[in-house]
Amino acid sequence: MEELRKKKDLTYAEAFGLVWDVLVTMIVVTLVFAFGGRWLDGYFHTAWVFTVIGFILLVLVGYQLIRKKGEKITKRMDESGK
Repeated sequence: MEELRKKKDLTYAEAFGLVWDVLVTMIVVTLVFAFGGRWLDGYFHTAWVFTVIGFILLVLVGYQLIRKKGEKITKRMDESGK
C-alpha cells in the first residue's frame, strides 16, 4: 500500500524567496560578466572585445543557472500540487 503524502502548499514567503533567488542570480551574473567585460575593455584599452565575450558568457552561464533554478521551482510546485 502506497503511503499518501499531504502536499504542503507554497506560501507567499516561499514564492517570494524563489523569485528573489532568480533575481539575485541574474543581477550577479550580469555584474560579473557584462560589466566585468566592460571594465576589462577600459583597463586594457580595447574597444569592445571583452564586453562581447562577457555578454556571450552572460548568456551561456545565465541560461544554465536559470534553467537549474527553474527545475528547482518546478519540482517545488509539483510537490505543492499547484
